[in-house]
Amino acid sequence: MHRLFVVFLVALLTLFAGSRPAFAQSDDLDHLFAQLREPASNAAAISIETQIWNLWMHGGTHAENEALAKATLAMNSGNNTEAERQLNVLIGQTQSFPEAYNKRATLYFMMGRYEDSLSDIVKTLDLEPRHFGALSGRGMIMQRLGRDAEAIAAYKEALIMNPNLGGAVAALRVLEKQAPDL
Repeated sequence: MHRLFVVFLVALLTLFAGSRPAFAQSDDLDHLFAQLREPASNAAAISIETQIWNLWMHGGTHAENEALAKATLAMNSGNNTEAERQLNVLIGQTQSFPEAYNKRATLYFMMGRYEDSLSDIVKTLDLEPRHFGALSGRGMIMQRLGRDAEAIAAYKEALIMNPNLGGAVAALRVLEKQAPDL
């Protein structure tokens, strides 16, 4: 009987060792997003945004986080083929890791594959509707495609989630100046 209990306990611990701390991350993100809406200072806004990105980058299991880090490294060193391969494998293993989709969306954007990028942005936002990086990315794509009204809407949505996105603010100003009737 004792041996059966030990086997059960080991199996249970193994199961939970690879799982995500979903409740803790969700609570942490909720708290950080509340703070981000009215930060005490610009430095505080930067710190809060960094904490959100860290939670997103580490939102998977240990193995998933390592795979994402390797894909990001490949992406940052210009090895797009390897980055895409690694992200495809990661996404194939888990369809519930928003940052994996967001990284692949970023990669596709960099490669000029806008439709593929938009598809991954949709998946990112399905999993994390507050993902201001994905929302801002959608704005950038729409702007490049000449779909200014959609770009403006995406930037505005990104700024609702994170009012401190300087690039989105600047892009929005340019678009609204070029097309004040939108």
